Amino acid sequence: MEEYGKVAVFEDLYGNLWDLIEPSSKSEYFYSTAILKIKEVEKVSFALDELKILRQHTLLEAGNVSFELKQSKEDPTVIVIWECFKNETSFQEHLQSAHLATFLKTNLVTLQNGYQTVNIY
Repeated sequence: MEEYGKVAVFEDLYGNLWDLIEPSSKSEYFYSTAILKIKEVEKVSFALDELKILRQHTLLEAGNVSFELKQSKEDPTVIVIWECFKNETSFQEHLQSAHLATFLKTNLVTLQNGYQTVNIY
């Protein structure tokens, strides 16, 4: 069992609840948030299935800590991905992974916005 520091829960603009879990000790975790737009509303279900497969493979990466998928309540074609990696090197390795390349080749989504962050405390 892993111990955690502070836990905060908040609601985003779309009504999704987010848990922010502070590690019990300082770390150099690297966080990535991506806002995706599914290109065709008719393919939402298929795109979600493909994103779930991507999530399964990403969680198996040695440097991955977490991978969360969220869907907008107002617009089912808007997806938020929140990932945490042990460090930036692990994130860069993820960007070069075969499973991410396979997902991107499906051409189901566009990247609306992306953020790469680190802890500031």
